[in-house]
Amino acid sequence: LRARPARAAAAAETTTMDVARSQRSSGVRSQHQPAISSGENEVDNVLSESLLTPLAGEFGTHIDRIPPKRSTVLGMAIVPMTSGEEERTIADVYGRNPPEAALVDERLNALEREVGRLKREERSSLENALRHHPLLTVASPHVRAMIREEDYDAPSAARRLARYWRQRESLFGSRAFSTDIFTQPDFDDYMCHYNRCLRSMHDLELDGEMRYMAREYVSIVNRVKIEAMDKLIDEAPEKDREALMEARRVNPEVAQSDEHKILFLKCEDLVEASAAVRMMKYWEMKKLLFGPDKLGKEITLADVETSVFESDVIVHSLLVPDTDEAGRCVFWVNGKELAREGWTADGVAQYMWCILHIALARPSCRDNGIVLMIDKRYLATAAKDYNFAGRRLMVKLTTRCLPLRVCAIHIFFAPSSWWQRYMIPVFSMVGVFGKKRTVVHIETSEENRRVLKEQFGIGPNLVLKDLGGNVDT
Repeated sequence: LRARPARAAAAAETTTMDVARSQRSSGVRSQHQPAISSGENEVDNVLSESLLTPLAGEFGTHIDRIPPKRSTVLGMAIVPMTSGEEERTIADVYGRNPPEAALVDERLNALEREVGRLKREERSSLENALRHHPLLTVASPHVRAMIREEDYDAPSAARRLARYWRQRESLFGSRAFSTDIFTQPDFDDYMCHYNRCLRSMHDLELDGEMRYMAREYVSIVNRVKIEAMDKLIDEAPEKDREALMEARRVNPEVAQSDEHKILFLKCEDLVEASAAVRMMKYWEMKKLLFGPDKLGKEITLADVETSVFESDVIVHSLLVPDTDEAGRCVFWVNGKELAREGWTADGVAQYMWCILHIALARPSCRDNGIVLMIDKRYLATAAKDYNFAGRRLMVKLTTRCLPLRVCAIHIFFAPSSWWQRYMIPVFSMVGVFGKKRTVVHIETSEENRRVLKEQFGIGPNLVLKDLGGNVDT
């Protein structure tokens, strides 16, 4: 895990220029390549980024990849996702990994625990291999082959793996750990290993040395990613980073802190270009909603427009105290309330800013994300009065500004005709696999209660009473 700053920086500079040059000539923007926007005006200033250079630079290798352009219909991707993207999306929507991925993860966890129980001299070569190649158990096919050949017996597989590396080191010496001989990980492998390390850091069943290696890996990745993110922000157009630079001057304890930057990186799958864009939009939105004099201060409900409280705000939105089975926060929005007179677009956005920051103060929300539950059962009768400007600001807040990972969006309609019952599930499926993470419900209260609990891990203690749950607004 020894960093090679000069080589990594050179590789990053070369790749960034190559990616930008290729995209300009082909007109293709990477799927991880957002445009920077300032306030409400979309400015198509593209930040170039290297998808894997900062991580790969740690191991003296380099990956230059321009992801293919995804065809879209109504803004939804129709090109199949990678297996890793699909697994992460399903885990977010349903609150658990797909069965096959969960089984693989369980077996790898068991293997790592058994490796930690081996005697130090028995596992020394294997530990050396893990230090040279931390993604050994995730990205190397021969590890999974050994588990399979040992009939998924973790202690036997751990002994066999340790024996393999002892014999390999005795034959080839230090060349046995050369990075050139390992299978090159891809982006999904890096994300898988990073998330596993986050869990392993606090797994008391693991050996202390394994926990230390997990903490070391997370620390190095975070540092490299933060440095890459800062570099992209420094190179961004002045007008796009103006609010962020001002926040760093008046509130450096927050705007310059690593903890603040990591929040943006984690909700963008550690893609530093996307995280940099989101962070600049965050401070731009705060300045837009509350004024420049509030950039250095924490926003409270007292700062929200007085007109917001002319309505029954507790009915408009509700942050449920409990979490679901996956540890996610649950946040309810009543669409009908947005049609009520007295709301302004800024008032809605200001109020949502405050409530969602209360959610972000919870470790469960920062670590596991949030589930949005939108009640639209009675919206149709008041659709002509619907506050569309307020809705747009709410969408921008939750999906493009706040360092908040929205795992899934559940939308509830009243039970209706057969054609709506047919079309809405189709739309829901397209939404989930098109990265929209949207699930639509048109069931009765009893059916809502059952489906939310059995399929999504959202129990009755998190659901409104008139939708089949126990929460009283």
